[in-house]
Amino acid sequence: MHREPGRVRRAEAAKSHTVYNQAVKEAARIISHAREQAHQIRQAALMEAERDAKAIREAAYAEGLALANPVFAASEAERRAIGRLRLQAATDEIYGPRLKDAS
Repeated sequence: MHREPGRVRRAEAAKSHTVYNQAVKEAARIISHAREQAHQIRQAALMEAERDAKAIREAAYAEGLALANPVFAASEAERRAIGRLRLQAATDEIYGPRLKDAS
């Protein structure tokens, strides 16, 4: 029995087409897997960057407080001194100046 040349070509073409389809599916699977891995890598990098940013913000806040505390303390001391002077001036106005050397 002799095969017909057209039938052989169609059978080979069908096999080639099947192999091609399998290769396309495998390529699509590989690409999908690579995209998923890239997404996971991006997410991990984003989370790490957010952690780093939080640590930097906290450090900057602490440093800012450390720098600002002496200024706040000086401001508070100045405000209290002004308050004492005003109270002393009001007291002196009502009761007269105190005699420091009243011996």
